Amino acid sequence: MIVLAIRSDSSTTHLLLSREQAVISEIKWESGRQLAKDILSEIQKLCEGASIKIQDINGVICFQGPGSFTGLRIGITVGNALAYANNIPIVGSSGDDWHADGLAKLVDSDKRAIILPEYGSEPNITL
Repeated sequence: MIVLAIRSDSSTTHLLLSREQAVISEIKWESGRQLAKDILSEIQKLCEGASIKIQDINGVICFQGPGSFTGLRIGITVGNALAYANNIPIVGSSGDDWHADGLAKLVDSDKRAIILPEYGSEPNITL
């Protein structure tokens, strides 16, 4: 099973590809305010670095929070869209061991799940 993991809770975004519990490729970059513009091309680079196609991904893990309102929203939306479009399972996870926890959750996941962010507090939205 090839799994894409997305962590976008801060200005540094972290993407990982795993196969059978082992990380085979990863990218971290300072995404800042460019996350929405760059995340799909970074996922493509990640896949190319591991010599796989996006269609080879069998599951998605998204870091759910707490963290940046906009960052979580973008990363989780991309994860949900990839899972839905490819009819693959998606799980959400938090904490220091979010990746390992997500891999364990994928075993019993529902392909129709939708992951929602957990911001840790009410969003601070300005007018």
